Amino acid sequence: MAEAAGPVVIGRDVWRIYPSPTGPVEALRGVNLEIPRGGMVSVMGPSGSGKTTFLNCFSGLDKIDRGSILIDGRDLQLMVDNEKSRYRARSMGFIFQSYNLLPVLTSVENVELPLLVGGVPVPEARRRALRWLEELGVGSKAFDKPNSLSGGQQQRVAVARALAPEPAIVWADEPTGNLDGENAHQVMSLLQEMNRAHRQTLIVVTHNPEIARQCAIHYRMHGGELLAG
Repeated sequence: MAEAAGPVVIGRDVWRIYPSPTGPVEALRGVNLEIPRGGMVSVMGPSGSGKTTFLNCFSGLDKIDRGSILIDGRDLQLMVDNEKSRYRARSMGFIFQSYNLLPVLTSVENVELPLLVGGVPVPEARRRALRWLEELGVGSKAFDKPNSLSGGQQQRVAVARALAPEPAIVWADEPTGNLDGENAHQVMSLLQEMNRAHRQTLIVVTHNPEIARQCAIHYRMHGGELLAG
């Protein structure tokens, strides 16, 4: 099947407004955005600029108050919660600063979990999980639990978990924030390599300009507004 043309993410006049004791907080203010399929994009800004709200809204983890968001041609706002959760499991991957690995599961079990949730048969999920761990350089840690892994190894497992379902888009929220300089560089190099090899669209939310510079397309958040980088 031919790959669909056009942007994979489209946002039009997106607003997110939170109530507060001192009055409404405009966390997103009329955000407009188009992200090309297979692009590697950074969204940079300091704490409080709206970066995490941007990620949560555009990935469907949070609602919006006005505007529209299309992911792969589908309008997130028209989906009910269960449908949105299933769609995220099939079409999106997430990488977090805190890894978010389940401590009672081994590396391979952590990676195969979203595959199983997405309906992949058990033998195929195990095969794919092992292949991704091997590709990301932690195949030897497949049957170890997170507490026996270094920070860099845990983040590699988290990257494998995000990429294994082969989603249309991967969201990375400060993916190197808990890593030292060498490990941060290694993880970003891996993400660049995976982006080139598998054409999965990657959006990296960060406050670190060195991390942002490793992406091809740049935006910055300021006061809830998204500006060209």
